Amino acid sequence: MPTKDSKNDANFLLVTTVITYSSDIKEAYSSFV
Repeated sequence: MPTKDSKNDANFLLVTTVITYSSDIKEAYSSFV
């Protein structure tokens, strides 16, 4: 069972990845259009 801290770290990593991925998509879309 993960501790509360490691669970928060996993959530933070997930959110950071999604934000980075989203901005990459926007940049790629902008240069494509």
